[in-house]
Amino acid sequence: MSVADLLAAKYDFEADLAAEIGDLAESQARDFPTYGDFLESTGANNLAVKQYDGYKPLQVLDIRPKDYDPRRALLVNVAMANSLDPNQRVQIATIANANPGRRILAYGNPSAPFTAKSRLLKLHQLPVVASSNFSPTTDPILKHLDEEGIEKIDQFGYSYGEVATADIMQRADQEVATAVVYDTARAVDWFKKWKLFGGLRLVTAFNSTGKPMAEYVEESGFEQFIDARKDSPQLIGYGLGIMRLSNIAVGLGITGSSYYEETGKALEAQPDAKYVASWGTKSEFNVDGVTEHAVAELSATFGSRVTARPLDAHHAAMNNIYLQTALIREALGVAN
Repeated sequence: MSVADLLAAKYDFEADLAAEIGDLAESQARDFPTYGDFLESTGANNLAVKQYDGYKPLQVLDIRPKDYDPRRALLVNVAMANSLDPNQRVQIATIANANPGRRILAYGNPSAPFTAKSRLLKLHQLPVVASSNFSPTTDPILKHLDEEGIEKIDQFGYSYGEVATADIMQRADQEVATAVVYDTARAVDWFKKWKLFGGLRLVTAFNSTGKPMAEYVEESGFEQFIDARKDSPQLIGYGLGIMRLSNIAVGLGITGSSYYEETGKALEAQPDAKYVASWGTKSEFNVDGVTEHAVAELSATFGSRVTARPLDAHHAAMNNIYLQTALIREALGVAN
């Protein structure tokens, strides 16, 4: 099945958008013999490291098209324990290709040992984040946005990226126009009472996404993406990354926070923002339908500002890079 047919038939995207992303998939597969050629053509090799007082280094990917508004950017908040390795950069470059007039910013997370260091926490910051105060993880991002003179942002957050999206919405001086998230990693509210159990449940949920992940990668049909994944940390490296103290603190913080409460605070802090909440109906994180229940309550409170977008998919679905790109394009269209 072609990418266009898959998006329209399985995931219920409108025919025009499905065809647009299908054409993008064909051109990327045809025009770039290697993923290195692809990254070079999109500017996705332009990595930088920023250092701000009181924080460890921040790995930055800044993709700038020829014509763009320098005061506005689309932030891509990647999933937990992912650095800006070739796997992530091919995904982000695809998002950039589908949004040719937008500046794209992405930031690495603490990942596998011996990969680029980014957003590691200092010792005194660990208990702060474990208590569900994520400001030490997002402060460097906010400082970078200020340094770059960004005034208005759109955001995409996947899994733990939803946590960063909400925290940035709550605390940024920038106006947030649109936020689209897929399948929050925040645990069920009662995990707050049993944080250690919640942390174990979170690890179990992550571990269960492996088999579906491989299927979604294959579903994208982009051989260069598969090659990029081979040159990125594998399951063992990812597991070691999850075990870093910074990610253990993040995991405990996630299990102690509420998706509904934090998203509500985010929408209150950004009164003009549009919010597209997507989740997988087969997700390993959507325990007892908690995500759709939260989204229904958010819609009741914030009305048309909140759009629900369920997908017939697992948590790992964004590893089909064209499904991820279609979701973002659709959300930006719905919001704007």
